[in-house]
Amino acid sequence: MLKKMRWRFIGAAMAAFTAVVLTLLCFVNLWNYHSVTNQQDEALARLMKVENQQMPFSPGRGAPPFDDWSHFSPEVQYSLRFFSVHYDTNGAVLQVNQDYIASISESDAETYADTVLKNGKAQGYESGYRYLVDTTEDETVVLFLNSERELQTMKSLLLITLAIAAACLVVVFGLVVLFSRRAITPYLKNMEAQKQFITNASHELKTPLQGIIGSAELLENGMVKPEDVPRFVGHIRSE
Repeated sequence: MLKKMRWRFIGAAMAAFTAVVLTLLCFVNLWNYHSVTNQQDEALARLMKVENQQMPFSPGRGAPPFDDWSHFSPEVQYSLRFFSVHYDTNGAVLQVNQDYIASISESDAETYADTVLKNGKAQGYESGYRYLVDTTEDETVVLFLNSERELQTMKSLLLITLAIAAACLVVVFGLVVLFSRRAITPYLKNMEAQKQFITNASHELKTPLQGIIGSAELLENGMVKPEDVPRFVGHIRSE
């Protein structure tokens, strides 16, 4: 009984703690994903604005020609690596912009863009790049922003939080097992007290009930007179 109750207590405590840990883990990682993705999307939106305005890029400047960098740290603009592919209304490639990336060839850029257009999504991640698709009356622009560092950071945070969560579960499990006996001792004492109370009450009620039942039977059989019943019941109780 004690062992069974102890493991029930351990299971309930671990289930509650696991639910809390998983909730925190999901919140932290979802918030980080949302924050990083929003920053990537904001940079893509600014780059797309420059692309649509047909403003000339100047790789020698080291940064895209943005008017406002207030939402970014001063060095972020110099670390952006991106490329774009322009299509006409018939799906033919008009232009490939590789001025701000060195690891992607023109054919690679077209392959990435074709894959994204086949997926039919306006934005998302593709092979380490965050992309944005913008369609106007004259052309369709597929813009890619290198996000390998950001994706690696998100992955690292996920692995770290998983490791911390697992370690916390192991430590808490050990502590719960260690202190579980002490935790359920008051509960067991209460149960024993309740059992003892029920036993005593049952015994106290059983004796007078037996006297009443016996007296009723004797009266029914005519073996005692009604005035002798109290004396008979008192004799039974004294026994």
